[in-house]
Amino acid sequence: MNIVCDADSFCYGPVATLLSIVEALGNRAEVTLLAEGAAFELASKNQGLTVIPCNLSSSSEVEAAFGQIRKPDIVLSVLGYETILFAQKIGVMTAYVDPLYWLWPSAHEQCLRDVDIYFADASFEPAIEKTPLWQTLKRGVAVGPFVRKAVASPRERSLDLLICFGGMDSVQYNDLGLFAYHLIMTREILSVCSRFKNPIVPMFASGEKIASHLREEFPSHARCFRSMSHGDFLNQLALAKRLLTIPGANTPFEAFALDTPCYFLPPSNYSQVLQLRALKNAGLAGGAPSVEQLVNSNELPANLPEQDGIRAVEDGLRRLACSQTALVLLGMYISDILGSPEEMISLTRSSQRSYFDALPSSGSDMVSEALLQMDFSK
Repeated sequence: MNIVCDADSFCYGPVATLLSIVEALGNRAEVTLLAEGAAFELASKNQGLTVIPCNLSSSSEVEAAFGQIRKPDIVLSVLGYETILFAQKIGVMTAYVDPLYWLWPSAHEQCLRDVDIYFADASFEPAIEKTPLWQTLKRGVAVGPFVRKAVASPRERSLDLLICFGGMDSVQYNDLGLFAYHLIMTREILSVCSRFKNPIVPMFASGEKIASHLREEFPSHARCFRSMSHGDFLNQLALAKRLLTIPGANTPFEAFALDTPCYFLPPSNYSQVLQLRALKNAGLAGGAPSVEQLVNSNELPANLPEQDGIRAVEDGLRRLACSQTALVLLGMYISDILGSPEEMISLTRSSQRSYFDALPSSGSDMVSEALLQMDFSK
């Protein structure tokens, strides 16, 4: 089976979702990825995967990229659009992966309702198949989170703290919104780590753009900031005693699968505001604060247009950076996490793993098996 795929380039989640599916397919399919930005950076670190640079928002560049490869049996997209349109235009079967269906369903677009198979994460919406929009899909398949349902190895946890900032190489971010967040969080984390009797040495995982900027800002801690492949990140995650991460759609479930206790930084964008609320409602995020709570402002509505939500979060980050009171509260929250007794850490680990185990089967495995069973002779 020959698959051409893409993954939207915002943050870490879409390409991590795709790489998890590729891993599940193994050597049973030939996979070519069209990618840009954070998706290209992360996927290019994976040996054996053919990655073609492509501006995925340009229909002409997508068409040109298809001209470099043989016609696929199917096109698989994670939150993309132009590749699906082109595949439908040339009569190639299509599959769509939507990790955010519960939040912002891509199926509002007619061409995406017309894909041959539409996979949606039902982790936070168990009744997803009863929603009116679901009934309009050509073929919808509700799945669990797009991570492999791994069993953590019993090896020693040698890494005190892993921090994940994700890819964050998104056109939605100006330099202030992008870098202010990481500078604020890194400064507080390093400060708290240094106060312990036995100072904690953290590892920060992010895209290279973030990592290089933080190395410049914190030269005495330059070795702490790393850009790594998806596989390397999962290896470090399995070694970590605890994870402190942005509340994205993918990384928390990777931690749950590996029995790594997961704690949450304040959201860095609007979708993460809503993601953190869902995690809290599921009992998975404890007392994790939002930016609004730290700066004592009103809770952001759940139905803002995305760009308005992004601007509201950036405004909150500016206020956070200028508020000593808010920064003290942030430092106290991080200190409480790092100073948690072992019994509390174990409780967090077991409750998160129990939630994960009760979810539908691995989305990555279900997608790979469904693709392999498709009939391309029609």
